[in-house]
Amino acid sequence: MRRDATQNRQLLIDTASDLFHVCGPDVALDTVAERAGVGIGTLYRHFPNRAALLRAVFEAHLDHYASFAEGHRGGPDLIPDFLRLIAKGASTYALAAGHLHAHGPEAEASRLVLRRFDAIAETVIGRARADGQVADWVTSDTLRLCGRMLLGLLADARATGEAPDTDGALRIMLSGIGSRASS
Repeated sequence: MRRDATQNRQLLIDTASDLFHVCGPDVALDTVAERAGVGIGTLYRHFPNRAALLRAVFEAHLDHYASFAEGHRGGPDLIPDFLRLIAKGASTYALAAGHLHAHGPEAEASRLVLRRFDAIAETVIGRARADGQVADWVTSDTLRLCGRMLLGLLADARATGEAPDTDGALRIMLSGIGSRASS
């Protein structure tokens, strides 16, 4: 891929990620292209449909999650820090959830993305479990559920114009999945 094409692709991914987070998952693709400073044709050359753009944005989030999992030293902040990272990508995850469980030609690629999230999450959970930070029953599905709950919080905040209490929500989640939580 040419250098300018690679830069445009990354610019579209970054812009879409920001817009999904701020405006919600239904932001118009025309808006993504306009904010990125490219034409809609350029967007569609890189991403033939919303699902392809969404998967690329979610994969970029997964790259951040993987870097986090590799670089975090563990300890009591591991799960809270990971959930905060997930919170930043919650809007993208919500949009991804519908498309990533889709059928058709995108389905297999989408399943691979979800399996990658699961592997990263299980690495983080395993380390946190070894440190006594999470209950034995916690899995990657649990962290996906936390992501969906954070999305609901963000959607409500967008609808009401109030600032989301992400830290309060995280405290509630952590008390539920902590090592002293019942199974």
